[in-house]
Amino acid sequence: MSGEIRKILVVVIWLVLIFGMISPAPVRAAEKKSSQTASAKGKWQTKKGRKYFKKADGHYAKGSCRIDGKYYVFSRKGKLMCPEKASLKTVMEETYYVSSSGRAIGGWNIIGDNLYYSEKTGLIKKNTVREGITLSKTGAAKKNRAYKMKVKVMKTVASVTKSKKTKEKKLRACWKYISGKEFRYRLKYPDL
Repeated sequence: MSGEIRKILVVVIWLVLIFGMISPAPVRAAEKKSSQTASAKGKWQTKKGRKYFKKADGHYAKGSCRIDGKYYVFSRKGKLMCPEKASLKTVMEETYYVSSSGRAIGGWNIIGDNLYYSEKTGLIKKNTVREGITLSKTGAAKKNRAYKMKVKVMKTVASVTKSKKTKEKKLRACWKYISGKEFRYRLKYPDL
């Protein structure tokens, strides 16, 4: 196999990995819905410095709740979860990945030394296989070759892109990185 063909093959593999990491995952209707994911009508309230969302039916939002097209995570008592920094929070026996503003964080995320996958509602997926990566009963990915490859790709993408950029601009930056002089790989396998 010539060097040029090999380089093209590596570029295609990287783009597939990158595209799979950046693209939002579809939500399947058959997946378990343990929290409120329909768009809620109601109004925000503040009590003793804490934010709540009182729905039109008079009940406070709990778990994950879609409000004006964005997902927020609330405690069992209806308080908006606002940790000091993005972290995993358990509400009514479900684990969510929540930002410091109370917004649900979806997709693949490296938290501490572990890799997790969460739906757009913030719900951490557990006991399943996603994109060839096995997720345990806690939601942490099994540390195997697929895990190492995913983490390596995520860290590389983060180093060559800016988090606020659009998907198109991220893909363009990754393409420039791979097709430019900065990209190197070992002949046999990438350094994982």
